[in-house]
Amino acid sequence: MLFLVAEVTRSLSNLYKSDYISFSEQNTLVIDANKNRLLRSIETQQQMQEGNNAEKTETDKEGFQSFEIENIDMDDVRQQADAVFEEARIAAEHIVEDARAEALLLKEEARQQGTEEGYRKGMEEAEEQMRAREEELQNRYEGMSQQLEESYERQLAETEPKLIEILCKL
Repeated sequence: MLFLVAEVTRSLSNLYKSDYISFSEQNTLVIDANKNRLLRSIETQQQMQEGNNAEKTETDKEGFQSFEIENIDMDDVRQQADAVFEEARIAAEHIVEDARAEALLLKEEARQQGTEEGYRKGMEEAEEQMRAREEELQNRYEGMSQQLEESYERQLAETEPKLIEILCKL
């Protein structure tokens, strides 16, 4: 049976082994982790205070004076913060107004430039169309002129022998 207990306790190394602990009500010790943590935090605070006191005495010895920070009136701080905020808001409004005015100017300039560019492109297209139409009409005129000349020559060639025959009969 001793083996069995030893095997169980060996695998549970974080538990207290019964061979090494005596259980008696006269000799009891309670381990309270919270109490230990509280004691350690108090000790660290005392050490920090002692260190701060030592630093103060060292700085006083070196000729530095320690100044106490006076109480700050939060109403004054709030008023100053509100004043700074108001100035920033007014500056932001001016920036926005300037940006809107500049945007309107840019929009008007772009509209004017677009109008001018559209007019120029329209005029170029109209001139191109006029040149094309003029060339087309010129070609048509030359074709009709040539047809009329050919028709005239043909009619003249047909009527000339008839005229000569009529004149000869007379």
